Amino acid sequence: MEKSNLWLIIGLIIIACALLLRVATPRNRWVCVEGKWQAQGKPSSPAPQKACFDPNSVESEIEVLSSILKPPIASSSPTSTPVVDSDLDGIPAAIEVELISPQAGELLTSPYKVQGRARGSWFFEATLPIVLKDAAGNILVETYGQAQSDWMTSDWVPFEADLVFSTSTEKMGELIIKKDNPSGLPENEGQVTYPVRLQP
Repeated sequence: MEKSNLWLIIGLIIIACALLLRVATPRNRWVCVEGKWQAQGKPSSPAPQKACFDPNSVESEIEVLSSILKPPIASSSPTSTPVVDSDLDGIPAAIEVELISPQAGELLTSPYKVQGRARGSWFFEATLPIVLKDAAGNILVETYGQAQSDWMTSDWVPFEADLVFSTSTEKMGELIIKKDNPSGLPENEGQVTYPVRLQP
């Protein structure tokens, strides 16, 4: 095959591909350009109401992650979910800690064994801080959850702690699981609060 014919064939393929892409590209739609919705062609629907982000931007990734990892909503009802008090690298703390016992809103009687699991990064020297407060914010117990397996991992590590407390009447309280932070740096802090009921 002569060189001129080869170049002609390559040129025709390029033109065919360009035409195919142009025909295949949807028209009459809204596209996001530099943070603003712009009409492409004549879209039949109004501009989208949601925020416009470049699909390759960091903001777009944050929006997607936020929709997947929505933190639990605070509630004082006995069946409420844990309250996320702080985030770690943009990941809600509730994703880093899971309680088996007690469940949110459960009735606690002293002595009580706390059981759960947390990511290894929450431990230091195989422990993580646990605090039990009453509804007025008074600290009833400050103790440590003990890792039940190797804590030097990024995976889940089971932990246990014994709570011994006293209260004169049945009342609401908070069980707080904290990330052990020997560095004292704010960016290394994290905690999850679980509403509980306390019984004398």
